This record gives sequence, C-alpha cells and structure tokens, in this order.
Amino acid sequence: MDLFAANSNPVYLNRAVEIAAQGLPRFEDLEHGGFFSTLENTSDLVLRMKDDYDGAEPSGNSVAVDVLLRLTEITGDTQFRGRAEKALTAFAPKLHSQPTMAPLMASALGRWLTEPEQIVLRCGEKNAELRRLLMEQRKPFRPYSLVLAIDSTEAAGLKSSAPFLADLALQGSITLYECRNFTCQLPKVIA
Repeated sequence: MDLFAANSNPVYLNRAVEIAAQGLPRFEDLEHGGFFSTLENTSDLVLRMKDDYDGAEPSGNSVAVDVLLRLTEITGDTQFRGRAEKALTAFAPKLHSQPTMAPLMASALGRWLTEPEQIVLRCGEKNAELRRLLMEQRKPFRPYSLVLAIDSTEAAGLKSSAPFLADLALQGSITLYECRNFTCQLPKVIA
C-alpha cells in the first residue's frame, strides 16, 4: 500500500468524522456505556446485544473504542475520547477479570492511557524525499503515535475536521512537527 494513500486525506478523515457522528446516536448505550450491535427500533429485534469478545474478528465495541480514540488524536475533538472512555469503563470489570477476551480493547486501553503523540511532516507537495522521511519517522516502535505527512492541499481540506493539523505552518519545503497532546516543540525545517 502506498504510504500516502489515505494517510492524511481530508476526504477520508472528514468522512470518518461524519460516520462517527452518525453512528454514535444510533448505537451508543448512553446509560451504561459501550455500543450495541443493532439499531434500537428494529422490528424483528428481541434483544439488543453489546458484543465484547474479540474472536477471529474484533468486537464492534473494541473497534469503536479504538476508532474514537484515534479520531481524538487526529481531530482533537474530546467528545470522541469521552465516549470511548465511557465504553472502556463499562467493559473494565470484564477486561480486568478476563484480559485476553478483547485484545483490541486492551490495546485501545493502552492508547487511552498514553498521552497522544503527533509527528507531522508538513510539505508543499509529496515527493520521494518526503516518502523517505516518512518511512524514517515510522521506523521506531511507537504504537500509539500518529505519524503522517500533510501537503498544502490536504491542510486546506482539514480546516473543519482537524484544525490543529491544518494550522501547522510550512517552513521551507518540508517541516517536521513533534507534538504531544497537541502541543508542539519548535518546528524543524528539514528541506
């Protein structure tokens, strides 16, 4: 897969935010936390389930928590984090007593416990040098870090869904931003 394919494409990010915004009111258990597998008013529904077991496929709850935390790290929208936290709280007793029942949720818990880190290569346009730099930044094992490249066109498209990323200024032809919890060190002009 191309490293740039869906990396920071604003169309994909904006669509992901839109899908989350539409899905949360349909599937979220507002009272107890977590997410149901079905809609509430389905005519043939006998029981609404909230799956919590990651088998050959991860459960919907594990995926939802992980995605919401990732969206928080990209967009800075804390409502996603709050909803993920509520789901983690709902499944905490079971995850504590049977930690192997939901490995993706356990991984998402690690993401929730880790301060978000964003490593952004801001560029005018994507090229071979940027590809090399991006691969270099992705070499160290940083499982909960967001590492991406944003060109000028993408930055403009990120204004509505990820203003933090959109506002990272380009200095030179490639600028490296190393940020923790949306607070960046001084930018480094790479090229």
